[in-house]
Amino acid sequence: ALQLPQAASSAPVADAAPPDGDAIAAAPAASAYSDCGATALPVASAASKAHAPAAEPPPSNSPAADASSSAPNAPLSAAELPSYIKSGWRTDFAKHSVDYGEIAPAGIPRDGIPPIDAPRFAGVGAASDFIADDEPALVLSIGGEAKAYPLSILTRREIVNDAIGGMDVAVTYCPLCNSGVVFDRRVNGAALDFGVTGNLRFSDMLMWDRQTESWWQQIGGEAVVGEMTGARLNIIPSAIAPFGEFRRAHPGGSVLAGDAVRGADIDYDAPAYAGYDDEWSYPSLLKRTPDLRMASLERVMGLRVRGVAAAYPFSSLRQTPVVNDAVGGVDVAVFYSPDTLSPFGGADGATARQRAFRAGSATAHIAAIDGRRLSFALDGGRIVDEQTGSVWNALGGATAGPLAGARLEPLPHGNYFWFAWAAFNPDTEIRGAASDAAIGNIGATATLSDTPRGRDCAPTDGASAGE
Repeated sequence: ALQLPQAASSAPVADAAPPDGDAIAAAPAASAYSDCGATALPVASAASKAHAPAAEPPPSNSPAADASSSAPNAPLSAAELPSYIKSGWRTDFAKHSVDYGEIAPAGIPRDGIPPIDAPRFAGVGAASDFIADDEPALVLSIGGEAKAYPLSILTRREIVNDAIGGMDVAVTYCPLCNSGVVFDRRVNGAALDFGVTGNLRFSDMLMWDRQTESWWQQIGGEAVVGEMTGARLNIIPSAIAPFGEFRRAHPGGSVLAGDAVRGADIDYDAPAYAGYDDEWSYPSLLKRTPDLRMASLERVMGLRVRGVAAAYPFSSLRQTPVVNDAVGGVDVAVFYSPDTLSPFGGADGATARQRAFRAGSATAHIAAIDGRRLSFALDGGRIVDEQTGSVWNALGGATAGPLAGARLEPLPHGNYFWFAWAAFNPDTEIRGAASDAAIGNIGATATLSDTPRGRDCAPTDGASAGE
C-alpha cells in the first residue's frame, strides 16, 4: 500500500463537489495481486505543466489533427450562436455562464441518444444472463436500496431518469469522457427530467432539462445555458465497478436490464465506441489544448475535497492498489480493483467482452470510522486496516474482523479520462507517478517523478485478473 502523510483531521467533508461519483467493489477472495511494499507518494502539481515534455503532432487521421478538435475559438455571444445549434429550442440563450465558442455539435439531434425514462430492472441472479462478473457497471446505494447500471447500456443511452431510496436521480455517463455521474435531480423541490442536447463542451455531454430547456454540464452538474444558469445539481456518490463486486456486496440489488418503453431493438452487447480508449486515441471535439502532463485517455480517479483537486493515474494504481492519502486536510483511502473490463471493447472480435481489456476501476473514501482514523494495506491480496486487522472490500465495507458491518463514508469522485478531468479541474495535482506508457503518446521519455516505488505489484503467477 502507498503510505502518505496523514491529515490531522478526518472531519466530514462539507464541500467535496467533484464531477463524478464512485464507491464500489467487493474485493474478490483471491486477488490477482501479490503484497506490495510501502512507499511515499510523489505529487506533480499544476506547475509541472510548465515542465511537461513537448507534444508530438497527432496522427493525420486523429480527431486532434483537425484544428477544431483542440484549438480554442474566439468568444461567441448568444446572438452569434449558429442557428443549427439553437434552432428548435425555447432555451433562454441570453443567459449563459460559458463561452458559446466552447460548444460543439456532436452530430446528433436533441435526444438523438434517447434517455431511459422507464427503466426495467432484473435481480442480480437473472442479470448474470446478460452481464458478466467482470463487465463494468455504475452502481449506487441509497436508503438501503442498491442498483447497478451496466455501462454496456449507458454507452448507448447515456442518461437514466430514475428513483432510488426515495430520491429522484439522474444516472449519467458520457462515453467520450468515461465520466459516470449520478445526480439528485431535484431543484427547488421539483424533479427535473434530463435528456441529451446533442452538443458537447470540452468533449463532455451537455444535458438539458425538459422543464426549462436549460443546458447542464454533465461533469460537475452545473447549468451553463438558459433559465437555470448557475444552478448546480447535487452529486450522489456512486462507483464504476465490475458487476461481480456489486453482486457479492448487494445480493438483493437490482440491475438495469433495458428500457420498458423504447430501445428493444438495441444490441447492448455491441460497443458503441469500439476501441475508443486505445492509448493512441485523441479526444473528439475538445476545442482546447489538452493538458500534456499525461496522455489524454489515461484513466484517472479524480476527486476534489475542500477546494483541492487530485488525480490518481491508473498506471500508478496498478502498481500500488491501496493508497493512504490526505486531500484538502481530509484522510482519504483509495482502493483500486484490477478486474473491471473496458466498456469500449476493441475493433475486432465476436462480442464486446471478448474484445475488451481490463481497464480497472478505483474508489475513494474518508479513512475514518466514528472519528477514528484508519490506514489500509494489502495482506494476502485482501484490503485490511492496520488498526484492527478488519477486512474491507473496495466498496468501503468491512466484511470480516472487529469492524465487520461498518462502512467508510464514500467521497464524491469518479473514474475519468485524464483530458476530461483536467479540462474541468485545471488546478489538479497528480498523486503518484504516471508511467511512461501513460504519457507515451505525447512523446514522454520519463515518469513524472523518479521517486522510488515499492516492489512491482504484478499479477501473481498463475493468477489472472478476475480470479
